[in-house]
Amino acid sequence: MSHPHRHTYPILACIASLFLVSTAAGQSTIVASQDNFVTGGSDNRDDVQGSSGTSGEILLKRASSTSGSRKAYFQFDVSSLTLNATDTATFTVNLVGTSSSTANFTFAAYALNTGFTPGTGKLGTNWTESAITWNNAPANNTGDRSAVTSDATQIGSSVALTGVTTTTTGEFEFDLGLLSNYIQADDTVTIIMTMQSQSNTSPILKFASSENATSSLHPSLSIVPEPAAASILLGLSTLAFVGLRRRR
Repeated sequence: MSHPHRHTYPILACIASLFLVSTAAGQSTIVASQDNFVTGGSDNRDDVQGSSGTSGEILLKRASSTSGSRKAYFQFDVSSLTLNATDTATFTVNLVGTSSSTANFTFAAYALNTGFTPGTGKLGTNWTESAITWNNAPANNTGDRSAVTSDATQIGSSVALTGVTTTTTGEFEFDLGLLSNYIQADDTVTIIMTMQSQSNTSPILKFASSENATSSLHPSLSIVPEPAAASILLGLSTLAFVGLRRRR
């Protein structure tokens, strides 16, 4: 039996390898410049970053009402990076446990759409972790335990966890796709996390903040540039030349 394409597979493998190496080489990762959580009800301010700022945790919860529910906010400053319209990005957070009890959780992440303009009484894209509250947080649907407004778009897929305990940990990534869809005029990107459901309304999910003592757990944004067309063409030309030499 003949195999007319038997020389194609190694070349395709080399092309794939070249693409991945090129992508990894240009990747940039930055840590959140501002991060906090907001709480509904009478305690509509942050409980950690604006008070002591030492616990290093971002809390997430869907309580039985908006009072006591918590949503998380992360801001990234990309002004120091050289970006292109085709760059993609991934948001990463680390779970460090729960406050108490065993429960099932579903949470999601959203990114503030580029061109966001705050309404009356809302903070803009340059919000700070000491000033953000449930009532003034950008794109927060203040009357809902989990929802954000249409000013933000869900990124990646919702995460469902079962049997989470106080010792459960894990790293979670959310794909933004094109980063240009979420960069604001002041070169910031805002990510929002909300709890969509939880089987027991008492416990709270804990995520590492940018103040966490373990730097490898800090919330981060990884930007992956698309390889330049010229680099790809050069790689293809080199591979073709190698292929010709092997056949001679």
